[in-house]
This record gives sequence, structure tokens and C-alpha cells, in this order.
Amino acid sequence: MATAKQFKKMPKRRLKIEIAATKIKPISHANSLISRSKLILLQSFDLAFA
Repeated sequence: MATAKQFKKMPKRRLKIEIAATKIKPISHANSLISRSKLILLQSFDLAFA
């Protein structure tokens, strides 16, 4: 993540990319965590009802 001073020096297009990247990253990370926990839940259910 860029600091405030770096943001001011950055060209506008680059700034937009930086902001978009920081917005996208947490969402994709959360999605991967959710899908992983779903898999673990499904596996534990399979074991419980086997």
C-alpha cells in the first residue's frame, strides 16, 4: 500500500489502479477463505454421516 506522499506523486491512472487493487484483494481473500471453510465443513459432514 502506497503512503499519502506517494499518492500525491502518482499519476491519476496509476492511482485508480492502486485503489482498485486494494479493493479487490480483500474480497478475493475473503472468498477463498469462505470456500475453504465450506470444503472443511462438507468434509466433516461426510465423516459424521459416513
